[in-house]
Amino acid sequence: RDAHQKRHNTHVATVEWRRRGYDAIYVLRNLKQKDRPLIPVAQRSWPEDAAACLHAASTLLRKNPSDWEAMFVRARAAIACGFPHRAFADYARLLCNGLEADAETLTFAMGDMGRLLQEQRRTFSQFMPPTSAEKDVDSDSGAVMRPCIAKIKAGSLLFRDGMPSSALPRDGTGYTGPDSNTTDSRALPSARPVSRCLSRVDGSTVAGREEALATAAAHKPFVMSHAHTFGSGRGEPAWHGQFLAQQLGNLRCHVLSAPAATRRFTYYWGGDGDTVHNRYEAPSPVSSHACTFGEYMSYVQAANRRASGTPGLSSMALSCSLSDPAGNSLSRSIADSSVASNAPQVVYLQTALARTEPGASNISIQPIPGAALRAIVASLATGLKTATVSRNDLAVSNAELVGMVARAAEVGRWTRSALFVSQGGETSQVHYDHYDNIYLQICGFKRILLLHPLHASSLYPYPAHHPLDQRARVQLDDLPHEHELRGGGTFAEHFPRFTEAVMHEVLLGPGDLLFIPHHWWHHVETVKPTVAGDFVISLNLWFDFAPKLLSPHRPLSASFMLELSRHLEFYLGMHIDTKYFGAFFAMCIDELQAPNEPHAAARADAANAGSLPRSLLVLRNLVFAELATSWLGWRGLRPFFCDLLNPLRFDGLQHKSSSLL
Repeated sequence: RDAHQKRHNTHVATVEWRRRGYDAIYVLRNLKQKDRPLIPVAQRSWPEDAAACLHAASTLLRKNPSDWEAMFVRARAAIACGFPHRAFADYARLLCNGLEADAETLTFAMGDMGRLLQEQRRTFSQFMPPTSAEKDVDSDSGAVMRPCIAKIKAGSLLFRDGMPSSALPRDGTGYTGPDSNTTDSRALPSARPVSRCLSRVDGSTVAGREEALATAAAHKPFVMSHAHTFGSGRGEPAWHGQFLAQQLGNLRCHVLSAPAATRRFTYYWGGDGDTVHNRYEAPSPVSSHACTFGEYMSYVQAANRRASGTPGLSSMALSCSLSDPAGNSLSRSIADSSVASNAPQVVYLQTALARTEPGASNISIQPIPGAALRAIVASLATGLKTATVSRNDLAVSNAELVGMVARAAEVGRWTRSALFVSQGGETSQVHYDHYDNIYLQICGFKRILLLHPLHASSLYPYPAHHPLDQRARVQLDDLPHEHELRGGGTFAEHFPRFTEAVMHEVLLGPGDLLFIPHHWWHHVETVKPTVAGDFVISLNLWFDFAPKLLSPHRPLSASFMLELSRHLEFYLGMHIDTKYFGAFFAMCIDELQAPNEPHAAARADAANAGSLPRSLLVLRNLVFAELATSWLGWRGLRPFFCDLLNPLRFDGLQHKSSSLL
């Protein structure tokens, strides 16, 4: 009897405890329905009713994760109960998902979040002191850093004014998604990615040039026909192998080699000095050599004869005296190593004709022996400086037309021009550059696929700390995607979101000019010439975007959104072992999707209740606040993480050991 009475008393107390919690939410609903002020319920005796309100609100949210009144009450109760991480998470859900909460509630939530941020900052300094990774990046030890990492060091988009102290977003913040003509196609069920032709304009007409310049000003890609690029106009020398051999003379050219089985060039050089991209197992580096253009031609011609079955042609006849960039003779030529390893190689000449040397402020033309080619490169420098050319003048020179496009796009400093020569069939791994690119097709054809920067989720980019940073794990030369990949499996198995991709395709021919804005994904494939022995020849100009990084405009463009995601990964790498990145971003996405997905809400609530370390919750909250208040706005957080920080990107990558969390 005593035991029964005790159970009864406990039950009555529990019912009363729960009733107080539900009463608090009921009062809140009535006040809001009658348009009465929120302050009385917000200033209730929370220490007395906090636990009951927390339990009642949690019960209601399990039934309906988007119940904003219960969300608000749970956040207030969590503060009183000493659970700041749960309170911050509930307020973030309230602000991020555009729930039907009124302006007064949101204002009150932002005020509470500002006070919570003060505590989160103190906790962060306690749990997350500066790490060895951060010291390595900030030191002047002479470690090798790629230009992309140097840009982050010089102008990181994160925590420019220190840790956030307010939850109020700055003016102009917001998330800039893909334009409407690509967003619509993502909603359509499709078994294959969508492919469209890139916008093409006629450079021989005033209207065509005006359209091209307007597109460049909007920082979107386009291709201009009849641009009369070098070698295609009247009175200009025809570009072919013998012409380049004569003009380049003894100038040492940069030549890459790749396995003939894939004909894919990754542009990963290797090296132990890279202290940033060393968190993952490195792939095989690309072989890089230096030789004259004449030696390159000899190798290609001998390879063609050997491929055609010319009798009596030995591997020694295929050899040419290639050297590495340091000028040391290779122990074996490309051909000899191919025969020894039973792995034939293809070569791709990509050499600089003009570049900015380290520490220099101006670009310098390489010592090109031939006067004709040297004059062409010099004319580019003149055309970029000429600002008085009329848009209606159809008789402008090639270089002046390039200058018009560059000025319309407001590109940065001209940092490099490269000559590309190949025999056809070579592909470049899907990647993006930190440079605006004006690409001139001179001889032959190239097939180029371009993808919007925010379609990264469809391409599964390598992480920022991977040796193949800025490259995609999806290889478009492995299409059609329903077939098995070279490494086994199908696209549908390895990359299920690839079908959401929207690709813009262009066949670039002689006389075409292509503008590729920085951070646009692109796949380049050279088309085999119809005449055996002919070369596919291109010339480009790269313009650095670093000055824009130092003072970006709000709202950020799609290109800068992609760059911001890299800065976030780089920052997190100072505090978290990269092998936990996938789990961390999955936790963030669960939190942001909680009001719309019950399963995500359950996982997020478990994390906030203590299933994850406190240090990670603090780090997540501060990252949310920084991104929302500085660049994205609270409603921009969810699409930003879903589009650019897909946890599936990290699946299957081989990590190295780390001393971080």
